[in-house]
Amino acid sequence: MAPGDILGGKYRLLRKLGSGGMGVVYEAQHLKTEAFVAVKLLRPDRALDPKLTERLLREARAAARLKSQFVVRVFDLDTSDEAQPVLVMELLNGLDLGAELRRAGRLEVADAVSYLVQACAAVWEAHACGIIHRDLKPANLFIEESIGVSPRLRVLDFGLAKSLLGKALAPLTAPRSAIGTIAYMAPEQLRGDPVIDARSDVWSLGVVLYRMLRG
Repeated sequence: MAPGDILGGKYRLLRKLGSGGMGVVYEAQHLKTEAFVAVKLLRPDRALDPKLTERLLREARAAARLKSQFVVRVFDLDTSDEAQPVLVMELLNGLDLGAELRRAGRLEVADAVSYLVQACAAVWEAHACGIIHRDLKPANLFIEESIGVSPRLRVLDFGLAKSLLGKALAPLTAPRSAIGTIAYMAPEQLRGDPVIDARSDVWSLGVVLYRMLRG
């Protein structure tokens, strides 16, 4: 895919916003409503990986259950012409916390605490819904910038989320294997313990706070 391409007969890709090991995110415009959105799709070399497809589906389902103003909104889960899943999300203006920390080194205490409190509000709602994020890190915390208002933190990427309530989510890894981002993982995640709960996310947020304050 490239800017100018039409995705799923609905969205015209405008520009690439970012990419990672799993997927690519583009700014796009709905052909009929002319609304601007962000679309996330799997990288071409990973599109046939069923575990990555499950991650994208998991991200959509988890985010759609949450109503917090500090969680990015998911509008739709569509399919491309090649029948690959496409996640349609709210388009945010700003940069992720990881990019801000690379630029600034460290944050003022007041800013770090403000961002942490907002992240906690989002994660608290997720936990109340029985959802454990499992990959909280600066790259998944987005600083949204809007004219005339203070920056707002938004939690992204529930692709590794684990459900503690209702129907169990399909496992993404083999038993006793670690899942997450090593620098921000709680000890039980690093050990690959089968029982992971809200405390693992709390640990990760603590590491994020340390990173914001100490650089």
